[in-house]
Amino acid sequence: NEDLKRFMVKAFNEVWERKQQYDVNMRVAAFILAIERVTKAAELRGLYA
Repeated sequence: NEDLKRFMVKAFNEVWERKQQYDVNMRVAAFILAIERVTKAAELRGLYA
């Protein structure tokens, strides 16, 4: 349970940071975070990996 709590708090904080940074609602902030993560993964793998 403590691991889940840490995971959820970290996820919430990351979304909250995007919400504040871009002045959007939580749903849009979550989408922004998701797109950032996908972009980072694509960059690490390379374009056609």
